[in-house]
Amino acid sequence: MRIVILVVCFWFTTSPLYAKIVLSSHRDDAGYEIFTMDTDGGEPIQITNNRHDSFSPTWSPDGRQIAFNRDSHIYVIDADGENLRQLTRHKNNEQDLHPDWSPDGTLIAFDRFTGGAPNRRANIYTMDPVTRFVQRVTDFDFNAQAPKWSPDGQWILFQGQGNPLVRSVRTGRTSGLSPNTTPVSRSGWAVGHRRGSGLSIWNGARARDGTAF
Repeated sequence: MRIVILVVCFWFTTSPLYAKIVLSSHRDDAGYEIFTMDTDGGEPIQITNNRHDSFSPTWSPDGRQIAFNRDSHIYVIDADGENLRQLTRHKNNEQDLHPDWSPDGTLIAFDRFTGGAPNRRANIYTMDPVTRFVQRVTDFDFNAQAPKWSPDGQWILFQGQGNPLVRSVRTGRTSGLSPNTTPVSRSGWAVGHRRGSGLSIWNGARARDGTAF
């Protein structure tokens, strides 16, 4: 039963360098915590230990750090569980979710909810993890969420109005992708869209060579 629960609830990505999985898991009636484990199995190693739930972990490109969201903020922790630091700070009614590290490690993309009902919306932002400078990327009147970088760092894929959208980092232009689209980059960055479900699927981890996991 425990195995079944883990498969259903965890969010995982693989380390670009060290063949390790990072995941968020709910165990032993505690909150969601971040764990790492080898891809060939073995016992998960708990990285975080906090009374607040931790979700959406993502590896830094060098495999030495993990970004995740907790308490509606973005945090980063070293892969050995040391040096936890909070990267984003905002107003009480805002939420930062779904971090994703750029391939060169210089930026973290995430979505931020702002405003109050009925005008509460999420848009895509980027942040420099060193200076913690935050920049807004999109400005839509609909929710833009769950950003994912292309392996070449030239595009940010995200979900908008139940559909996969892609934004050029260079030009700022946003375009849509049709259902069941083929990979949008030569390196194999694949996108799937389940027709009629309102669900876009693109959260496979990047391997070191940039292909989808």
